[in-house]
Amino acid sequence: MKGVNASGYFRFPFNFNATDRRIVSAQLAVSIDDGYVAYINGDKVSELNVPIPVLFDSRATASRLDRLVVAAPQIEDVSSKAGAIKEGVNVLAVQAMNRSSGGSDFVIGVELIAEVQDTSGGVQY
Repeated sequence: MKGVNASGYFRFPFNFNATDRRIVSAQLAVSIDDGYVAYINGDKVSELNVPIPVLFDSRATASRLDRLVVAAPQIEDVSSKAGAIKEGVNVLAVQAMNRSSGGSDFVIGVELIAEVQDTSGGVQY
């Protein structure tokens, strides 16, 4: 990738069993150098340092210090976008971007965390 493209695409499939469950809140924990745009099932849920428009070979619009990237993930509240998560198979897709194609490193770490409420009313199955 070095010297060729500043962007990489990553897809993370996951399952959600919505039977008697409701997503109350959702967060995206992101360790990224230097920018990203994240989608759940094609709906944009979060972004950082991305150009407009985002193209297949986009570069991040700013750099992030390595010490910040490795210190802790950036937490983004994506609760308002939780409706994009459906019953069954879902996909979290991320386009991660370096500031340039000649960058010496490429870091991506993404975790989708959801608080789920039991809506069964205590009914046992």
